[in-house]
Amino acid sequence: MYLLGITGKARAGKDTAAAYFVTNGWRRTAHADALKRMVAAMVGEHWVAFNDDTLKEETLPVLGMTRRRVLQEIGTAVKPTFGDDVWSRLMLAEVSVGRFGDKVVIPDVRYDYEAQAILERGGYILEVRRRGVGLTGDAAAHHSENGINPDMVDFMVDNDGSLGELHAELIKVRH
Repeated sequence: MYLLGITGKARAGKDTAAAYFVTNGWRRTAHADALKRMVAAMVGEHWVAFNDDTLKEETLPVLGMTRRRVLQEIGTAVKPTFGDDVWSRLMLAEVSVGRFGDKVVIPDVRYDYEAQAILERGGYILEVRRRGVGLTGDAAAHHSENGINPDMVDFMVDNDGSLGELHAELIKVRH
């Protein structure tokens, strides 16, 4: 099985990189998928609204905060009860039973323990970098935006050019 975790700042192109791998036969899953499904059910929305960058920044009137902030707050709130790695364990349980096949790309590696779990399973970590991107305000201050230990990164690509240039860099990573 090939596991590839992708890390980088918000809006660096992690999902764009993952989409490249998907078009080349990989399957995508994410640490945050279970969280997004849970929060969407809680507020009565389809979970796709929690995957769209524009919609993530819209305030949910019922909770008085953006979808992104709700994900950050609830994602963190359950950790004292279920463990810091709860979202990683849930996602990797699905991966380990073969739900996503033998080539899996994970575009939301935000914490060292997430990267470590991928590395321990023989996977790799790719960092996507892009100048001038990232979140601002309260969302940027959340610990999920701190990044992982650079020593855990196996591959690094810059996403400061065109989509074609990004794909040319990703070809070097693809197995």
